[in-house]
Amino acid sequence: MKVAPVMSGVLSLKAERHEALFGHCLHRVLRTLATHSTVLHAGKWNQIDAAAGGFIDVHDADVEAALDDGRAMDTWRRAIRAQGGDPEAPLPVAREQHVVTADRDGVLVAQEALPFGIAAWRLGAGRARKEDPVHHAAGIELHAKPGDTVRAGAPLFTLHADEPARFARALEAVEGAYRIGDPGDAIEDGGVLIADRIGR
Repeated sequence: MKVAPVMSGVLSLKAERHEALFGHCLHRVLRTLATHSTVLHAGKWNQIDAAAGGFIDVHDADVEAALDDGRAMDTWRRAIRAQGGDPEAPLPVAREQHVVTADRDGVLVAQEALPFGIAAWRLGAGRARKEDPVHHAAGIELHAKPGDTVRAGAPLFTLHADEPARFARALEAVEGAYRIGDPGDAIEDGGVLIADRIGR
């Protein structure tokens, strides 16, 4: 799983997704389609383009099927081209990486969501102020999830940033936020997936 906005979005379009987060996002998409049946396209308001070559009634759109069969990715590519972009261009890659490895054999029993989100922000994947730039290649790549068996020296997660100076504060954020236990130990809840909603 990638804790990085651009990569996570593209992986979802490719049906390579974190199922818990995807379930929430799918619910939000369906709710949005149910209340806002039009989108701005070519300077006019039209119904959402969920099928190649035309606009359809969003209330009949099967969002999950469109993701699974590639129609969503096709629509994304057309949207990129319509804005003068190249959907086949490679995604940005951070100049620096820092890999954190397991210090022992065992089972990953804890991995708290909020500290990892803060760490990703400190790496440049978010803004402290609205005028701050976002580094689109920044983020965290998670190689193991709670419940996975890990071996000493195996990578647990990789930090991605353009500036190596960002790693120290990101590592501070996740200190104590993950733990390796023994087989049979209880797997700890990583915390709420969605802390709050702003607006409707």
